Amino acid sequence: MSLYIDIDKVSSVLLADGWYSVFELSFDVDAYEYLQRTDNDPFKDKLLHGGGTGATWKLPTGERICCPIDSILAVREKPQVKDETRRNSS
Repeated sequence: MSLYIDIDKVSSVLLADGWYSVFELSFDVDAYEYLQRTDNDPFKDKLLHGGGTGATWKLPTGERICCPIDSILAVREKPQVKDETRRNSS
């Protein structure tokens, strides 16, 4: 069995210290790396650590949160909205 999570419907994320809102479809999962910028030249960035799977999203305040995927305890998804009015009027 698989638990399917549609990342386009994630509305909040539970970390150890509580729930965090996800702003406008910003939730994403990908490999993450810690970089150190040098001289504002992206070709000179120094990779400090990488190779894990992580998640990232923006808060309504504009701040960005990034964490290892294993830090996520649960996610909430926006409910599927059924358009009963349109269906009943036909």
